[in-house]
Amino acid sequence: MKHLLINRAVLITVLLCFFCLTGYGQRYHYRSYNSMHGSEKMMLKRSYFGFSLPVYKVDITENFFVDRSGLGKSGPSVDERFHTVAKSPFVPGLNKSIGMIGGSSFNIAKLSETSMIALDVASYVELTTIDVGVVKFSAVDSNKDDFVILNFGVPLTLMYKSGGEASLNTDNKLLFSIGAGIVPAVYGGTYGGVDGVYFKMRPYLVSEIGFVAGVGMKLRLAYFPGSTVLIDRTGRDIVGRDETTVIKMKAFSTGNTVLSLVFMIGVGHWD
Repeated sequence: MKHLLINRAVLITVLLCFFCLTGYGQRYHYRSYNSMHGSEKMMLKRSYFGFSLPVYKVDITENFFVDRSGLGKSGPSVDERFHTVAKSPFVPGLNKSIGMIGGSSFNIAKLSETSMIALDVASYVELTTIDVGVVKFSAVDSNKDDFVILNFGVPLTLMYKSGGEASLNTDNKLLFSIGAGIVPAVYGGTYGGVDGVYFKMRPYLVSEIGFVAGVGMKLRLAYFPGSTVLIDRTGRDIVGRDETTVIKMKAFSTGNTVLSLVFMIGVGHWD
């Protein structure tokens, strides 16, 4: 619970900073739009900001050893190993996770008036909480804790875009994008008092579909294949002179999906 509260506090702090910086930046750009360079205007017109629902499947293996030899017959030693797989549900409300994403895209090649190849540059922060349930190591030892993942990344994506996002014209109501890219990302995992922080470059696939009706809105679905280490640690806790606990834990995700609701915040400057 302590680690969960700490991670939630960290996430809230990051989100508030992210929101304030983004909000201030957008207000500044809107006030000074006429004085901006052409490339800055294009970046603003294709800027987006959204909320995410990350979905993970985590594979956890833990070796749990308690030496209670100093306690005599009343405290036998425990040497157990457990393996479990836990998932976060793909249902808002049941999924105890949250995330935010923001970015913009830049035209690389114009294919037609309503289609283009673009480089999409974004950043995101996510907090995923997975209910692992009760894990029994022995008749007297058990653990019930959530697995918590804190993730920050910068997706760089080559995308095909069609509709209003390519033409920058509100008459083209449909928004569609598909692409692939790479994500430099930092992952932090916490479970049962053991945690870890790791950096990884991950490939990913993404698709978006949406519409323009006063505001621009898109549903964004991203998939990250492959495994990612979240915890690979050995911890030792000595309780007085009679008991020593050693925990060896390895946990990794086996691919994850992120669903986002994205708002095109520059639509007001489209034709």
